[in-house]
Amino acid sequence: MSEWKAKYGLIIIGCSGDWLQIEFDKLPTDLDAFAKEVYEFCPDSVDQGVGTIDKLKQTIKEMKGVWLWWD
Repeated sequence: MSEWKAKYGLIIIGCSGDWLQIEFDKLPTDLDAFAKEVYEFCPDSVDQGVGTIDKLKQTIKEMKGVWLWWD
């Protein structure tokens, strides 16, 4: 989170013990690479969430952020 905050600026919208929702001040310029980074950090965002990395990329763009959770 510290790296993302330094690169993109972020606001924590909400969090608990197993989830986190953040919004970015500015979106990453390389959304392909960033979506892959999100998937490596939190595979559930795709595997139990949007279904594909392409859909994750689209969701990040639409939300101007990301929703992460771990089971």
